[in-house]
Amino acid sequence: MSDAPNATTAERVTALSNHGFVLTMRGRFDQAAASLTEAELLARTQDDDTLTLTALYYRSIVEIERGHLLDAFTPLLAGQALARTSPQHERRLSACTDALGTLYVYTGQPAKALECYETCVVADREYGDEHGLSRGLSNLAGALVSLDRYDEALKAAAESDHYARRLDDRQILPLNEVIRGVVAVARGDLDAAEKYLRAAVEYAVADDSGVTHAYIDLADLLILQGEVDEAATLLDAVFAETTDHSTSWLAARAVATALALAQGNREQATALLAETTTAHTRTGFAWPRYTARLNAVKAALAD
Repeated sequence: MSDAPNATTAERVTALSNHGFVLTMRGRFDQAAASLTEAELLARTQDDDTLTLTALYYRSIVEIERGHLLDAFTPLLAGQALARTSPQHERRLSACTDALGTLYVYTGQPAKALECYETCVVADREYGDEHGLSRGLSNLAGALVSLDRYDEALKAAAESDHYARRLDDRQILPLNEVIRGVVAVARGDLDAAEKYLRAAVEYAVADDSGVTHAYIDLADLLILQGEVDEAATLLDAVFAETTDHSTSWLAARAVATALALAQGNREQATALLAETTTAHTRTGFAWPRYTARLNAVKAALAD
């Protein structure tokens, strides 16, 4: 459509934005960024804020997914500012705010993330948006976990489940299993954590949807349990399907560093620690649970 000879500028912007999003979901981040940059430039030639907001939102998503976290703030904050100029953009403002919350989690600012998600949940309740509540409450739970507010996190995840099950939202349901698994790990109940995290992985296996963050968290748990061979297999699957320096790759590298230490390979663990710390610093990645894992390896190597 974007190359169709009779396409209007608005149609080209929409096609480029949608194409960019699809490319993002397929992990073709550089192509996605190029498509969305073109969409944004075209959108700004039109007197249509909706087109610009769409391009800015999708551009922020590709930057987040490909691990260019510090670069994602610019389009998101610009989108928020533009959306606030008119009441007709309230839903788009909520979308930008939700994505900003995720960005804050990934960059180690869970308190700010919580503020974003709470705003979105209030709006979704007002709209009666069950899809929004399914996603928003799960995101809220994730921010609460990062703040060690575990009971509140479990409560938010349970409410998210209510909507996700009604909608058969198989993207959100496994995320809530991960929330329960991470809380169980924090509380020292590794058996319960394994049950939850294996359930989360099973969604991806059953749906043939590829690897998810649940693979990374299950691998991390297995390392704690001494099951390093299975942990290595899971991480191999993650690295086989993720783009280098993407957000998933940055998280998995922290766990891979812990795996090297658990396998008794201090030399490899030391090298991975240095390389991963550099990558995290360069990209702004500071997701609390993975940063904590990396810091634990650093402390262990210092002994």
